[in-house]
Amino acid sequence: MPADCKRVIPQELVTVFRMCHHDHAGWTVQEVADLMGRSEDWVLDRLSEMEVLAPQLFPILTPRQHRVRTMVRLGLTNAQMAQLLKISCSTVSNVLVTLRNKGCLESVPDAVAVVSYESSMDNQIKEKF
Repeated sequence: MPADCKRVIPQELVTVFRMCHHDHAGWTVQEVADLMGRSEDWVLDRLSEMEVLAPQLFPILTPRQHRVRTMVRLGLTNAQMAQLLKISCSTVSNVLVTLRNKGCLESVPDAVAVVSYESSMDNQIKEKF
């Protein structure tokens, strides 16, 4: 790619993005505004500019959304996530809906079948082999 075709993203936008993005600092818009001595609207405007310049870096998840998404990928149930995060199961469900709406979850079933083992099955298994 020729040098003149590269996008130049102002450092101010990069800084705001990194402060807000879940893979970096993960601060809220209000926290970033306070730290930078700016208004929340100013921070939101910078994030909007960044999204236009680099849409592949979005959406930005809240820390809770990021944790839930990670736990889903690890195969935890809603109840397990709720217990670990010290939130209700309905809150976990709401976060999952938000993540699906943002397109941040691969197709994940609402309920995962649990396979259990019982020793009485040993004979059935031996008979099949």
